[in-house]
Amino acid sequence: MMKLSSPKFGQVLQFLQICNSVVCTWPHDSDVSKLIFVLRKMYYSFTILNTCITKMTLIYAIYKYWHDITTIMKILAELTCTTELLINVFICKLKRVHIQHTLMEIKNFLRTSNDHERIILQKYIDRYAFFTTFVILCYFIAIITFCCTPIFTAKKFPTDGLYPFPTESPLVIFIIYAMQVYAVVQCGFCVSVDFMFAVFFLYSAARLEMLCLEIQTARNEEHIDTCIKKHQEIIKFVDGVKYIVYYSLLITNFMMAIGAICGTFPIIHKQMGTIEFIFLVIGGCQRLYITAWPTDDLMENGKQIATGIYNISWIGSSQSIIKKICFIMHRSQKSIVINMGYLLPTLSLKYCAKYLITLLSYFMTMRAIIYDTD
Repeated sequence: MMKLSSPKFGQVLQFLQICNSVVCTWPHDSDVSKLIFVLRKMYYSFTILNTCITKMTLIYAIYKYWHDITTIMKILAELTCTTELLINVFICKLKRVHIQHTLMEIKNFLRTSNDHERIILQKYIDRYAFFTTFVILCYFIAIITFCCTPIFTAKKFPTDGLYPFPTESPLVIFIIYAMQVYAVVQCGFCVSVDFMFAVFFLYSAARLEMLCLEIQTARNEEHIDTCIKKHQEIIKFVDGVKYIVYYSLLITNFMMAIGAICGTFPIIHKQMGTIEFIFLVIGGCQRLYITAWPTDDLMENGKQIATGIYNISWIGSSQSIIKKICFIMHRSQKSIVINMGYLLPTLSLKYCAKYLITLLSYFMTMRAIIYDTD
């Protein structure tokens, strides 16, 4: 049986650059030619304009189909995708410098890392590879089904948006279809923002594991000083990542909840042309897990630092060494966690499980209310 080989860490960064460039969330270098700079600005402006137009057509469709609950649920699921795309584009634009600095720090570490450090990084890539591939496949199939549904069904366009003008002309149909396909592709690629954040958490967790192994081999005060410095650097790096992901994770929670709940309604009602929502809901329910898993590893590795420093041979050492050991132990008692706003708890696998259970509960409640109304 053939074993699927996992990509290298550098290849993962290249893949993220391509995907995030599609949705205008990658912080490109400003040191480029004037032509490239102008083309990027034009692409960014067209992305915002096209997404806004798609949003307006969906809002107009909600107004027209106000009494059809199932259709409204479909439209709301699509509307949350376009809304989240716009929000992520704006957030990444505002925090472009911080994201660029974080990526540069990771790339610099890769250039100077030794074989042992690369092996640890690759271990984390291998660990998440299968699940990541599954999520990417779900979103890829969702994109294909959304774009190709009008070809095989009576549905006119990929989304359920309506236009306040005739759309019978072949030229108009072609333009609208192309614009909606472009919007669908970008909404599907928006999940790459979560993967980028997951890489930040993965890298931090791997650095903490490297530090824990280095602490276990510390033999003198100089080595302990080096470990303290690296520990502080990792904590500073994580603090920078928290600033980047804070609002994006908060918004993802709410948007994913609305999209998953609304996207399930046309599936259970067995409406025509709802196969795309199956993969959209499956992929959407896994999105929080993308960042929760490496965050959980980050918290666990942070706790292991205290255990690692305690287990070294420090009995009989100088007072200076003991103070430094106590300093690391004391700092490690404060958990390294990722916050998602004051309204939500810290991001973890435990929270992810509760979140999915709550989504199911909300869905069943809304379903019961709608059926009672009918």
